[in-house]
Amino acid sequence: MPSFTVHCKVSISLFGKSYYKIHRAIDSAYWIVGRMHRKYYHDNLSAMGIARQFYPGDPKALEAAKFHLVLDEMCSENPALRKYLESWARRRVKKRNLKVKDKEPLPDGVEQLLKNIKKMAEVALLKKLIEECSK
Repeated sequence: MPSFTVHCKVSISLFGKSYYKIHRAIDSAYWIVGRMHRKYYHDNLSAMGIARQFYPGDPKALEAAKFHLVLDEMCSENPALRKYLESWARRRVKKRNLKVKDKEPLPDGVEQLLKNIKKMAEVALLKKLIEECSK
């Protein structure tokens, strides 16, 4: 799974803010149960509740919360993507004083890949809702 830094940097690139409170809260169970933390808060309902709690009235916060779950899933399925994003996020933070270099854009292709993943997640969610309604 991607690190907290990756989640924040991807959120900055896609949504304009880090939404660090959302990412911290969704992964908060990690400090108690370790790698099994995805059993907690890693569903759409919990993620949406967390987003509404910390950023009320911000529609991009809801998208960032949903994308947190999608990014976790994609990086679990594709370790090479996770490794690349970790490297990219590390290059965007100065080691000495941890000031963020947010003006550096995502490399060619990666931003489009993340946007495509976001669209695929939205389509999958719509399909699931349609299936639930037709039952």
